[in-house]
Amino acid sequence: ADFEADKKQLETLKKERGDLVANELIESQPKRAEKIKKLEKAMADLRKVIEDTPAVIEGLKRTQLSLKSKVEEEATEKTRKEQNELEGRMNALSQKMVSELKKIQEKNSQLKTLWVEWNKLNKVSGKGLEKRCLKPSYGMLPLVVKTLTDEWNGKSSIEIRKYFGVQHFKNNGVVF
Repeated sequence: ADFEADKKQLETLKKERGDLVANELIESQPKRAEKIKKLEKAMADLRKVIEDTPAVIEGLKRTQLSLKSKVEEEATEKTRKEQNELEGRMNALSQKMVSELKKIQEKNSQLKTLWVEWNKLNKVSGKGLEKRCLKPSYGMLPLVVKTLTDEWNGKSSIEIRKYFGVQHFKNNGVVF
């Protein structure tokens, strides 16, 4: 308890002495007194600003949050637009692929038909087809079928016939 009492006395003495020193300075040195008054006024202004600071900080935080949400909103909208554009391009590409696949199916069915005709002619006729003859490429099939049909009907020449034979295959390694 004595320690606490001594501590309080020491604090009051320090305050009184500080006040006494300040009063002496004010009386003896008026320029210093003006500076002290200005400093006290500046300290009072700072206290007021510090008291008002939490409201300003809260306002700044709210503004920052609204700006963040606005930026996020713009980013999501931009992403949504890009996704819609990408989906549109993918839809156009898939439609194009479907049309190309339909064309491929048509070509495949034509090719199957031509191969069937080729195989029928191969079985029936020995005139234009030899056993070791290779099957022609897709682009040549209509010409070959027409030529063989003409040959079957007796309308083909010997010049055309040599391209479908074994001798041409032995010399060149290919039918055409």
